Amino acid sequence: MLKEHNLLKVIVKNGMYYYKHQDNKLYDHISYNSKDIKGNTLFFCKGNTFKYDYLREAINNGVHTYISETSYHSSIDNEFTEGIIVNDIQKAMAVIAMEFYNYPQNKLSIYCYTGTKGKTTTAYFTKKLLDHIYCENKVAMYTTMENSIDGITYVKSYNSTPESLDLYKMMHESTQKGITHLVMEASSQGYKKNRLYNLKFDVGIFLNITPDHISPVEHPDFEDYLSCKLQLIHNSKKVIANYDSSVYKIIEEICKEERKPILNFSSENEKADFYLNIKNDFSFSITNNINKSILDNLNISLLGDFNIYNVFSAISLIQSEFDGDVNFKDIIKNIRIPGRMENITFDNKYIYVDYAHNYVSLDNLISLVKQKHLNSKVNILIGSTGNKAESRRKEFGSLLNLYADHVFLTADDPDFESPMEICNEIASYIEDKSKIEIIIDREQAIQKAIASLKDNQVLIIAGKGADPYQKVNGIYEPYLGDFKIAKKFITSNSKESKM
Repeated sequence: MLKEHNLLKVIVKNGMYYYKHQDNKLYDHISYNSKDIKGNTLFFCKGNTFKYDYLREAINNGVHTYISETSYHSSIDNEFTEGIIVNDIQKAMAVIAMEFYNYPQNKLSIYCYTGTKGKTTTAYFTKKLLDHIYCENKVAMYTTMENSIDGITYVKSYNSTPESLDLYKMMHESTQKGITHLVMEASSQGYKKNRLYNLKFDVGIFLNITPDHISPVEHPDFEDYLSCKLQLIHNSKKVIANYDSSVYKIIEEICKEERKPILNFSSENEKADFYLNIKNDFSFSITNNINKSILDNLNISLLGDFNIYNVFSAISLIQSEFDGDVNFKDIIKNIRIPGRMENITFDNKYIYVDYAHNYVSLDNLISLVKQKHLNSKVNILIGSTGNKAESRRKEFGSLLNLYADHVFLTADDPDFESPMEICNEIASYIEDKSKIEIIIDREQAIQKAIASLKDNQVLIIAGKGADPYQKVNGIYEPYLGDFKIAKKFITSNSKESKM
């Protein structure tokens, strides 16, 4: 496998170099975690922060073969340890994981979304629609927020796109449970770090793109970010793309050159394959110009044109793939998505909890809330993640400067950075310092923000949605979740509440 993909450099064992694998044993486990060693484990030395200490721990736990971009044999005194040296560890992980789990992707119909915003929401809508076509125990879903391997139970996700070893293990487990269809996300980092190397999708759906994840540790510029997003187009058998996107032209050119089918959806071009007509905040219609049909008087429970566009994208996929009758109207009106536009009304005060965590999402959220509460003051609670997407801090600050009546800055997955420094950086872009409060403890910040609300005021709690953790110093620490914290505090302190 490694030779087929031109990944193998050399194999080293006991001071000698080889081009052929010297250990004829079969592996019964693969891992990049030195604490996750069992049986005959093939161990991967992965990541910029990898240290020899991890390999030493793995060897002490029973590892005889490791794969790495660097040879550690000058430090190893175990003559039975074999090192497979490759030129790209992430690509090596992907191709070996495919083989180890017997190519589970070939047993699934895989629909994959990419975009700056809306991936998770659209994936949820798609999953719910497919559940009604195939029943829920046939459709798996892997997203930024949650993973459902069996289509029924959901567990917290830690990456928009899992590491390749985890991804193929999940696919394998899904197929073992009878899953036939998979809805997932492809993040720019998923391609940047080759987690999706050589994986082909049945349908790739391109939602939108705006500058995001631009930082020294992610994408150096927008062109790099776009290039990674476009990898989904190159690696999909069929493409469905947003005609209204500023990059639709290049997507169309790629599909034409690679001779793959492309369909488009639009709210601006009535002649698009799928055309969206938004009548008001809740009601809309979809025209299918392929089969000349119209879905009229559709409604969803989530506020905002952006959520209508998300469900429109999902319906476009379903209509392009399935000929049978689907009762879209009844299905979509009852769909609820954790951490998306969850709201609480109490004592003539209003709270909106949403996962909005980049410039466009936050801008859309603020605009929607201000339209709904024209004569109300709007307070905003938010933070920004550490060790990635550093450009968001200035973007958030500029929005808060323009639109927030009062600002509560707090921690949001600070990781290895100081949450106070992150908050101060956001605050530096807000001119009126008197409207800023910094409370690092997120639960305390939410409680203070709610307690500070006056009659007819609004509080937006943005960034984490339903996330049940805070990432601090590389560790995912348990966290109750924004909505649950708000609900708990209000229940204990208000006269009446509606949720």
